Amino acid sequence: APIIAEEAAIVALMGASNPAAALPATVIDTEDLSAEQARAITAIATSPWLVQPLSAPAGAGKTTSLRVLREAVARSAGHDRVLVLAPTGRAVDVAVQEAAGDTGRTIDSALIRLRRGSLQLDARTLIVVDEAGMVGTPQWRALLAATAAAGAKTVLVGDAHQLAPVR
Repeated sequence: APIIAEEAAIVALMGASNPAAALPATVIDTEDLSAEQARAITAIATSPWLVQPLSAPAGAGKTTSLRVLREAVARSAGHDRVLVLAPTGRAVDVAVQEAAGDTGRTIDSALIRLRRGSLQLDARTLIVVDEAGMVGTPQWRALLAATAAAGAKTVLVGDAHQLAPVR
């Protein structure tokens, strides 16, 4: 039952909101996005809800959409950085190289730094979790508890088809 308790804690965190984490629509430049991408990024950016999913298959433009979101954060007076987290260093490096975030860390590194107090989060920080489907339940609970307590928006990025079926 410990895993069920972890999952219940995660579900409870899904309802967290903070109006200060919402970006104004005026800072979002969706010119390079499709209509569907523009709707998704605008909804994520302007929402006060702190946990936001962005799920799409490979090639659907998630990286381009995240670049637009990062640029919107840079233009917003109330926000100052996008932190990319991912399960592996390789995924972090790729996301930062593709300009999905300003800086990046593995989730394990971020959790250690949060516990030590050497990583600070607040409503001015937007967190992008790449390869979200690869994150374990205990890590999710710890990460979302920290981001929600800080009032920081967390965008969970993934692809429902990322994992191959078990045979």
